[in-house]
Amino acid sequence: EGLALRLDPNFRIIAVAYPYVARRLLSGDTREMRDKLLEVIFDADGRLCLDRLESLLAVVGQDAPAPGKELLPVAGAGLRLLLSRDGADLRKRLLLTLIRDDRLHTDDVRALMGLMARTFGPARIAGGLLQRLNPLAAA
Repeated sequence: EGLALRLDPNFRIIAVAYPYVARRLLSGDTREMRDKLLEVIFDADGRLCLDRLESLLAVVGQDAPAPGKELLPVAGAGLRLLLSRDGADLRKRLLLTLIRDDRLHTDDVRALMGLMARTFGPARIAGGLLQRLNPLAAA
């Protein structure tokens, strides 16, 4: 970081590290990362914090020439996590978010589905696939 600061006084290590950390959190590839992901996207009362999840997803595609390309691996890893044995805690927390105080709360789930539709919409995914297949294609 010291060398980078000499070359560019505006350099901030967090700007470089945060997208990497966000990708690691969202992929949940280790127990520690899955636990941290749950800490980040759920508050102390167990409620889903969509703004935090949206921020993580935004950081992954931020400053990327083809954000869809950056989001594809994250989407795949997230889906694998959600459906795998390792995703049991995540599924449980999502279910508890849906059912609170002996009532069905669909507003959080609807908001989550809206976020997923915006983030992983067909146009973004198609652009990411095109970019992966042909790196010279326009994003």
